[in-house]
Amino acid sequence: QALALCRESFVQFRRGEMRAAVASAAAALKAARNSRQPELEALSLSRLSRMQGGARIDVHAAVRNGARAAALFASLGDTAGQGRALRAQCGAMWASDQTVLGAPVAAESLALARRCGDLFGQGEALNALAIGDADIAARLRLTNQSLDAHKAAGYVLSQASANGNLGNNYADLGLYRRARRLTLEAADISRRAGEKGGLLVWIWNLAQC
Repeated sequence: QALALCRESFVQFRRGEMRAAVASAAAALKAARNSRQPELEALSLSRLSRMQGGARIDVHAAVRNGARAAALFASLGDTAGQGRALRAQCGAMWASDQTVLGAPVAAESLALARRCGDLFGQGEALNALAIGDADIAARLRLTNQSLDAHKAAGYVLSQASANGNLGNNYADLGLYRRARRLTLEAADISRRAGEKGGLLVWIWNLAQC
């Protein structure tokens, strides 16, 4: 039940059903604790952190949940889980305007993902580092690395995120034709996948360039 609710929350999040995603993740955590299986509790805490941070619902709790999940994964020897939980924590820190404090967390997430060969985790951590960097050149480099990692992992929706963020960076440089091309690619992927949350972001970005 905990695992099913974790997966349901992720689908709801991608559909843009933010409050439902947070509720499902909270229910997953309750079920995981009832099961007395620490690996399920760690996963549910990590998922709840990701949903709360992404939905901007109780972001301070999201930061704490991400840290707790990372610590629990570490105690279980699950390096990939620990890295992904730290990425969720970093996202929550970014949502609560703690971008500078989140950079070391993202760097640790990346190091863990590289240590265990988690390509998805690497892509997510690189994207988090890019978002928090004030240098546009560094953002472009990190986001391109994120895109490469997600391509290698075969994770299409995160490729949309990387393309959209690249488009946003090129718009900041005034390279609007390139920005529109990349943002349209991101919007097309999100539209085909039914990812309404991402699609809204890319349409907004298109309106600005």
